[in-house]
Amino acid sequence: MIESSPLYASIALPIPINTPFTYSVPSKLSESVEVGRRALVPFGKRLLTGFIIGILSHPGDIPLSKLKPIVDIIDDEPMFDHHMLELAEWVADYYLSSVGEVLKTAMPFGTMIKSRIR
Repeated sequence: MIESSPLYASIALPIPINTPFTYSVPSKLSESVEVGRRALVPFGKRLLTGFIIGILSHPGDIPLSKLKPIVDIIDDEPMFDHHMLELAEWVADYYLSSVGEVLKTAMPFGTMIKSRIR
């Protein structure tokens, strides 16, 4: 994906908070950002593996000073498509879980990178 304006990504994290988090996309990663890929993102003092569930042209009401950049894109190809994302959203809603936790559970064993403390 090539764009000259800044990009932002909506990331679902495998934590029990059912709200996606918005991260800025560094220009060096802008061509790699795609819905369905996993991204390494800072969350507090940890680095977590999250799932890109949306690409945004603006961060909404979030001040730019509060946004953190994506550290890296993990996958060469998307791990899920929009049909699987819709199913994950339904499962999360039905079972009162987060989309990130559902997507983590749906990933093949051994593909999730453990979080690291910075």
